[in-house]
Amino acid sequence: MREETKKQLVWLFVIAFWTLGFFFSRWSNPPAFAKEIGRSISVPLSGDAWLPLVYFPLTVVASFVLAQLFFGGGIIFMFFRGVWDSTVFSRLEAIVAETNLISIQYGQLWTMFYYLMILGCNLPLCLWAAQLGASQSLKVLERLQGKLVRPSEEVRWKMLMLIIASIVLAIPSSLAISYA
Repeated sequence: MREETKKQLVWLFVIAFWTLGFFFSRWSNPPAFAKEIGRSISVPLSGDAWLPLVYFPLTVVASFVLAQLFFGGGIIFMFFRGVWDSTVFSRLEAIVAETNLISIQYGQLWTMFYYLMILGCNLPLCLWAAQLGASQSLKVLERLQGKLVRPSEEVRWKMLMLIIASIVLAIPSSLAISYA
């Protein structure tokens, strides 16, 4: 199988597992352990202002590492992330539903911004990190099978770029949670 085909299949599985988890949580009542596992690889919804600065990069690294488990089988953790992101989306939906545009409170506005940062910025970075981790694990599997695989520095640079981007995006998120 060609390298590009493998990369596209990994992307398909990462997005499909996250989507399945998201809709599973929206249309049914998932078990508590599924939400807890998803919460462990996501950003906390409330707390101190320093939490996003720590959790934004950690969730990216955790997605990368967990996707490498079982030679790409760790993508199942994206299912659990989807379950928890459904909770974040439900909370955002509730805030938007109860918000009156004429008398919007700043706390609600900052909370909506924070939830949007989680779903719109942290989530894509985590999905990309999971794709990189799963692709890397498939290369390790090929090496173990005795195939010649060209070593690549590309994954390290992409992960460094993802971590830096998550730190940069954590700064406005920290400001948002401090004002919420």
